[in-house]
Amino acid sequence: MATLSPDGCRLAAKVTTDTSSVLRDTIKAWDVDTRQIIWESERVHDELTELKFSPDQRRIATSSGSEIKLWDSENWQELLTLPGHAHQLAFDSTGTTLVGMMGLMRSYSTDYIVLREARVQRWDASRLTPKIEAEQIVDALSSNRIKGILPLNSEIIRRIKQDESLSDETRTAAINRVGELRREKELFKAAQDIASTSGQP
Repeated sequence: MATLSPDGCRLAAKVTTDTSSVLRDTIKAWDVDTRQIIWESERVHDELTELKFSPDQRRIATSSGSEIKLWDSENWQELLTLPGHAHQLAFDSTGTTLVGMMGLMRSYSTDYIVLREARVQRWDASRLTPKIEAEQIVDALSSNRIKGILPLNSEIIRRIKQDESLSDETRTAAINRVGELRREKELFKAAQDIASTSGQP
């Protein structure tokens, strides 16, 4: 089971390993050009049955166990959990609605799945607001060390401005978030300075 990003640059796939006679489903993602693994999930996905990139390739939907999850395909943070389980998933053209084929599995082969009581379920996949998305983007960029060094605010803002996949609203919210964090750090440092000087004789 695998899904290719719309731009053809990344491949995400289910990887099943046999550990002590127990099958474990995890997810790995590769850069198609370099063939290097760029991400590997640390958690085990119970009965992973589907992977799907969103049209803007910024999210991946997975179905496993009794829940469907949306993940940020850049930093692989969990964005949203939806109730239910689907054997097939598809986004609409806007990426705001997720559709799944549900039902009780009657038989399965590598070529097809036969379901009993098959039905279609729709979920709202747009609950990630620009503000929340901006916070997650900034948090991920801020913690992404380059040669062991955390990036400067100017570098974070530059990367946000260059990310063409972001909406204008999300981009503005992310830049504002960088400013908020900078002011919070300045206030914290000022408070520390006051505390240190007040304690001097």
